[in-house]
Amino acid sequence: MKKLFVLLIALMTLSMYACSDTETKDDAGVSDILTDIVSQDASPSDTYVPDGRPPTTVKRTLKSEIPIEPQDKSLSDKFGKYSMNGEGEPHLIREDLGAKKGTAEEKSFFYMAHLSDLHITDFQSPNRMVQYDSPSIPSAYRPFEGYAPRILVEFVRTLNDFSYFRPFDIVLLSGDGVDNTQYNEFKWLITILTGGEVNPNSGGYKTLVDGPDNEVCDPLISSGANFPWIYVMGNHDELILGNFPAVDRSLPPDEQETKIKEGNYYKKAVGDQSDAVIGCKYPVDVANLRPGKVTPNEERRPLTHRQALNMFFTAKGNPSGHGFTKENIDNDTGNYTYTPNPKIPLRFIVMDTASPSGLDKGYFSLKSFDEFLKVELDRAVQDKVLVIVSSHHPTWSIDSKSEKSGEDLIALLSQYPNVIMHLVGHGHEHRVVPHKSTDSDPAKGYYEIEAPSTLDFPQQGNIYEISYTGDDTIAIYKTVFDHNSKEGTLAYVARGIAIADIQEGNNPDNGMGDRTDRNVVLIKKIPADIASKIKDLPGKELETSNFSK
Repeated sequence: MKKLFVLLIALMTLSMYACSDTETKDDAGVSDILTDIVSQDASPSDTYVPDGRPPTTVKRTLKSEIPIEPQDKSLSDKFGKYSMNGEGEPHLIREDLGAKKGTAEEKSFFYMAHLSDLHITDFQSPNRMVQYDSPSIPSAYRPFEGYAPRILVEFVRTLNDFSYFRPFDIVLLSGDGVDNTQYNEFKWLITILTGGEVNPNSGGYKTLVDGPDNEVCDPLISSGANFPWIYVMGNHDELILGNFPAVDRSLPPDEQETKIKEGNYYKKAVGDQSDAVIGCKYPVDVANLRPGKVTPNEERRPLTHRQALNMFFTAKGNPSGHGFTKENIDNDTGNYTYTPNPKIPLRFIVMDTASPSGLDKGYFSLKSFDEFLKVELDRAVQDKVLVIVSSHHPTWSIDSKSEKSGEDLIALLSQYPNVIMHLVGHGHEHRVVPHKSTDSDPAKGYYEIEAPSTLDFPQQGNIYEISYTGDDTIAIYKTVFDHNSKEGTLAYVARGIAIADIQEGNNPDNGMGDRTDRNVVLIKKIPADIASKIKDLPGKELETSNFSK
């Protein structure tokens, strides 16, 4: 997430666990929390045929009328104006770890996509803090956050179109799917992914324009994903505004589900008072927002960690549980392993890095590090499989109070030659960082890859295709893609607003990273015993080769 600085924390004076004389409606427990979710199996029809592969940034890029950076106000008539006909960016080969690309004919064996920091936001929630919006606190209010559900619908549709030509082995969602750990935000997120109707007007306000799908308060329909997806927990999935616990996480999970309803965050979310009332007029004039009465809504309630896990565990679609198992629910932990295809020697090790005590930085406990991560890394060596580690937080965003540091994680993963990538989010920026082993052995080391946000500019995702190139070497093709929304749609408009927000000086980052962080081919040496398994797999054409056509 975009960091909420000390100023915002100083302004938060609510007591997290204060009680009042007014009782709220009894909340649903883990067993029945999804009883009223609007969700259905709604994969695209078998007869649906897309016009063609969606364009990636290899073929074309976004072209802004003026650079996407703070600009003089005299150019305001050009703010946010763009087209999708910029020059494409071919792949650049990176051999940072010391290995060279093999000389054999390439054999593609794994194909996936990666989205992060979706930030589905109930922009009308009393727990939002839009009144503190400023360039130093850019995530207090984004003038495009109300469009987040529509942007995600477009990403799902775009990925469905890619998947028509070659099905993804998995799509990874690396956290911060919601903005405020609210039940209705999780409900909207999962409905978009599984198919159904979403009504983002949590305040029940009258819409301003007649007709469907022409303003942020209008209901929207998602056909759902026709690809398998797994989920990684982020700080916004677990903490109010990604920073503040709604309940004491040291309590037993059952007790948390009782205590959370006694706290001010819960009561404020479901209550009838807001510090900044927001209706359907959007984007809002933050300077003129005023406190007042709002329509109470129990669906705005914040969830405990276990309740949030259970939203994904019980969601429809593939794979069952979306990475999480009953063990995750029973033990209230977000750590797990997942093998997309047992015939392919590749496994995900997923870590839940949100700090249970609050604030936006990541946290590694000794227990998760020693009793989960190390154990699973050793098991992967024994099983002779490649490993992709994923966490929401990158190694450069781990709290100084964490029991294990980002440097500790780098040192550990660099010891395992079968670890090929660490996929992260949180920073909302394209970034590829090689981590060499201390002995410069090209068989060791891995790439840490941060995906941008689908909400903040550049509103992009990554596709990864892994091929075997001979000589015990793989090539990881990283390709950037945009949501393929049509000009004039609300999602297309939202991207322009995100651009204008940067040009107006309200958001200091454009998230694009360097050219070498975007479309690249990452070369990595792998253990010979795993390479021999991959050699025996049926050969597949390199799908990435079609992205430039």
